[in-house]
Amino acid sequence: MIVGPAYACVQITANAIERAGKLDPGAIRDAMATTSLQTVIGPVRFRPDGTGIVPTVFVQWQAGKQELVWPKDLGAGRVVYPAPRWRDR
Repeated sequence: MIVGPAYACVQITANAIERAGKLDPGAIRDAMATTSLQTVIGPVRFRPDGTGIVPTVFVQWQAGKQELVWPKDLGAGRVVYPAPRWRDR
């Protein structure tokens, strides 16, 4: 599902605009680069090169429902590989 990450993007952008104090793209980018924000998907920060440090999880359809398979520290289940055909999930 991409609703959470999309909402987090709006949170990050709104926060950067507020901290920049103006709608200047350079000021917004600079503010975004210093972001350290708790979002709906968890804490988000950025490296000096502008790439995000964003929590990521992986899910897999197993026995008709989505199962968390990574990261292990969140109680993830076992990855099924190779994945069964769609009609067999």
